Order: sequence, then structure tokens, then C-alpha cells
Amino acid sequence: MVIRSIQRSTTTPRIAIEALADQRRWPYRDGSAAWSVTSYTGAGDLGQWLTGMGQRQDSRRPTEVLLYDNYLAVEYPHAVGDGHYGLNLVAALTNSSSGPLPPDLSRHAVWRAIWDHFRSNPGRLIQLISIRKTQRRNSSAPARPSPSGSTEGWRATRRVSVGHLDHTRFTELQDWVVEHAPGSTRVAVMSALWLAALRSQHVKVDERVVVLINCRRYLQPEQQMCLGNFAIGVPLQIGSLEPAAITALLRAVIESGWPLAVIAMGEVRSLLRRSAPHAHGRSATMPDLIRLSVSDMGKLPFDHLPWVSGRPRQATALLELNGPDAMTLLLSQVGRERSASVTYCTAAVPQATIDAAMEQMCTDPVGLLSRPPRSTPSDQ
Repeated sequence: MVIRSIQRSTTTPRIAIEALADQRRWPYRDGSAAWSVTSYTGAGDLGQWLTGMGQRQDSRRPTEVLLYDNYLAVEYPHAVGDGHYGLNLVAALTNSSSGPLPPDLSRHAVWRAIWDHFRSNPGRLIQLISIRKTQRRNSSAPARPSPSGSTEGWRATRRVSVGHLDHTRFTELQDWVVEHAPGSTRVAVMSALWLAALRSQHVKVDERVVVLINCRRYLQPEQQMCLGNFAIGVPLQIGSLEPAAITALLRAVIESGWPLAVIAMGEVRSLLRRSAPHAHGRSATMPDLIRLSVSDMGKLPFDHLPWVSGRPRQATALLELNGPDAMTLLLSQVGRERSASVTYCTAAVPQATIDAAMEQMCTDPVGLLSRPPRSTPSDQ
């Protein structure tokens, strides 16, 4: 396999690819003798490795490929592309791709998608306005809860906790969904499951959960595989909703075109004014509630790879956070195994608490979902 050949070629197997927007074939960077390679203890701990990656102090390239033990990672900023870009790179590096990387999205992709979506059914615009009003009206907590204090150096406390539902737990969860929440989507089930796990550990979570939606579904078929930033987070009042109710809400939001409208508004704002660079301050105000975001990479086409025997088939990521109170749940599925990773800050939630919640979610998912919702300060 290509990756194994690269790994054997040097004692410091790290590749950097120069991402060129005007070329389909990207060159490797030369003169990288000064690069540092971080060593880790506990090679089997994927969360520890991802945490170490995020805390590296060496210079970063626009796109980098890192190898460690039996792990392969692609690192890039959001400016380069969304998760679709990373998955395409992983597919290319593992010989899972049938051809070169897809082209970039056209400049007018969002406007063509807007036209197609609302022209075919103008009533969707009324539906969009209605859903947004309902979501705002149902909000029982402000977008930014009153602060409980401030924290210094919160970015250094960013951590990743990785969990894995093995074949047995996955089957039990699927059977529960068929019986109690038929038709529920993976992101709805796992969102409800993680919220239940957090509440079981007495973590106060904002009812408003940001769900990342891949807006390529709105594009013409020939553009749906194109690279670029075309995913957006939509804040929804999930609270203690059951998976079936979350699924119904998500489907209504997607049908209305709300996510596509958010991307279009972002395009308009970028045309009207040049955005100022985002400054990552050393200190930040700490609100009382955790702000949860959920992203689902879906069922990934990597089941055929020569996975290490006896180890879970995991595909996950370390994600950027916009504050110490932010938390992101990332989901994926390879074959009949489901993985989840949580990026968070120990400045807001102790690591032991998140590890306990993750352990509970992965070992007793049906038990968590079968419990009646527990009232928390964020529910009142």
C-alpha cells in the first residue's frame, strides 16, 4: 500500500502537500529538514494522539499528511476546505480513490443551488421563515448565557476523547431504533445519545445544538463531489427531544433550504465587506452552559482497507473550537462499527467527566436512550 511504502522510506515519515488552487496535481514541499516530529506514549490512544497534533508548536503548512504508528492523518485549516476535502485526501492516500481529486466548486455554485431549490417550490421560502421563527420562539436560553468567569490560555486545554461502538453495541442500538424510533437518522440518534450521556454526568448543556449540514445535497449531481467549503452549522432547539422528533426537525430544515440560505448570506456579506482576521485571544469569558455542535461524516468507504487486526475501524478528527465553552461531537461509521470523537476544553469540563460520558455512551447506548430525560438547569 502507498502509505506503508512512504512510512518505510524515512525514519521521520511526514509529508507536506502544497495546496495549489489552480492545479489539480499538488507538489510535495522540499527543504523540510527543520520539521519536528512529535513522539507520543500509548500508541493505541487515538484521542491522545489527536490532542498532541493540535498542540504542536511547529510551523504549519496549508495541507499536511502525518503518519504515526498505524495512524494516518490529514491536517488542514478550514480555509482550505471542509470535511469533504479531508475525506477525499484520505481516499487518495489509501488507494481508495478511482481517480484524481475532484475539482473545486464553481464561484456561482451557491446561487445556482438557491435558484434551483426555490424555483421548483417557492413555498419553501415560507417554510424557511416559519421554521426560523419557531426555533427563535422556542428558545428558552440566550445564545450566550451569562458568564460565570474567565479563563486564561483556554486553547491549550483543548482535548479529544474518542469512543467506539463495536459490532455488538452497534447492533443493539440499531435494534432499539427500529423498535422505538423507526426512520431516525444517525445524527439524530447519536445527538440524543450524547446529550443523555452528558446529562448523566451532570454537565449543563445549552438546549440549542448546532448541527452541521452538508449543503452539497442542493447542488447539481455533477457538482456534488466538488471540493470547497459547502457545509454549514444550523442552531436547533434539540433540548431533550427524542431521536424521531430530531429527525423530523432536521428533515424540515433541510427541505426548507435554511442551510443553503445561510451560505448565501455569507457570500453576500463577504462581497459587501472584507472580513477581519479572527483573533484567537489568550483569555475568554466562560459562560455557564456548554455549546454543543454535532457533525456526521456518514458511512465511509474505507471498510476494504487492511485495518490492523484486533483494533477498531475508526475515522475521526480533531476540530477547531471558537471558545472554551464549545464542544463538538464528530460521528462516522466504517462497516458495522461506529465511532464518535468529542473535541472540548478541560477549562470548561474536566477530562474525567467527558471520558466517563463517552464510556457510558459506547458501552450502554440503549440504557441511556431508554431513561426518561433528566431535567437540568438548561432545561428550565
